[in-house]
This record gives sequence, C-alpha cells and structure tokens, in this order.
Amino acid sequence: MKKILVLFFLSMFLYNPSGHAMITGKGEVKLTERALQNFLWYLRGDWPERKKGRYVPAYFILSSNGNWSYFLWCPYNECWSNERPHVAMCERETGVPCGAFAVRRRISWDNGINTSKKRAKFTSKMSDEEVKSELNRLGFYGEIENQSNSINLSEQLQSLKKLYEDGILTKEEYKKAKKKILN
Repeated sequence: MKKILVLFFLSMFLYNPSGHAMITGKGEVKLTERALQNFLWYLRGDWPERKKGRYVPAYFILSSNGNWSYFLWCPYNECWSNERPHVAMCERETGVPCGAFAVRRRISWDNGINTSKKRAKFTSKMSDEEVKSELNRLGFYGEIENQSNSINLSEQLQSLKKLYEDGILTKEEYKKAKKKILN
C-alpha cells in the first residue's frame, strides 16, 4: 500500500499537464525596437491599454528574424498554456522559423551565449537600460553585423556610464566595455 501511495504522489509531481516540451528558439536573433518594447511590457506585466494588475509572464514568442513577437500573461502564479498555436501563427505570418524567446522571466532562446545550462533571468524591476544592456551582452539586441550601426555612439556611452554609476558594472567591466564601443 505504501508503494502505491509513493508512486501516486511521485506521479503527481512529475505530471506535465501540457503534455509537450516547449518549442524554444535556436540560432542568432536580434530584437527589433518593436519586439524590444513588447518584451519590456511582457517582463513588467504592464500593457498601456490594460488595467493595472498583477500579471505573470507565461511565454514570449519571437520570429528568428526578430521582427514578429507575441506574448501571453497569466493573471495568477500557476499557468498552464500551450505556446504551439502561437508559434505556428508566427511561422505562417512571417515564413521564418519561430520559437519561445522567454518562458516566465528567463530567456529560453539558445544562441550559443544563452545556452540551456546558463539561462539569463530578468526581473520586473529592471530599468529599460538594464534590460537593453543585458540583452546586448547576450547578443539579442544591438548592432547587426551586416547593417550599419543604428545606435548613436554617445547614447551607448551614456547608458554604459549610467550602468557603472548605478553599480551594475565594475570599474574594470566599464573600461572594457567602453574600449569595445570606441573601437
């Protein structure tokens, strides 16, 4: 009888009601300004037209070219949802592969820097600059190698200085990043 009870409780903990693994994105991707703004709203549970409330991020879907994004919140802590229809909708509308960029507040997209063993995590209290800086560090935001630099050099230096002044970057990290920007 004890074995049956143990098996029952163990199966309850291991049961996945969604019945599938998350479709995570893979490869290099850069968020557009619009996708970045959607990601910021997603992280904070805040949408301009929606009443203020506590919404928990469920997942953030992104196209592999970074142009198309969609997200879902849950109005409570436990949320069982299926991202597959939204990934399929993204692929139909864009014609490129799509996947989950983030699950809750953790980046799930594997680009070689952000791997399954080392997932970046964000909080709702991070400033826009902190989020941009972290996404840039992870290779998800910023300059695309084949395109001209769309971000003004002075803006990059100002945001870097702010991160240093706020104590997010050490003096060594600040000098290294500044040198990289100037080169």
